[in-house]
Amino acid sequence: MIKRGSRLDESAPGSGLGLSIVDDLTRAYGGRLTLSDSDMGGLQAVLELPAAET
Repeated sequence: MIKRGSRLDESAPGSGLGLSIVDDLTRAYGGRLTLSDSDMGGLQAVLELPAAET
């Protein structure tokens, strides 16, 4: 789980809320947010959501 108010990159300004909010919304819809290192440098964020029922 992503800790609200924590920043992965302390060298840039910000409140540390963005990814926590995305994680909360993703879980509310039954999805998953995965964070890892990108092969190109930086962060890779993968957001998976279930398909909508028709």
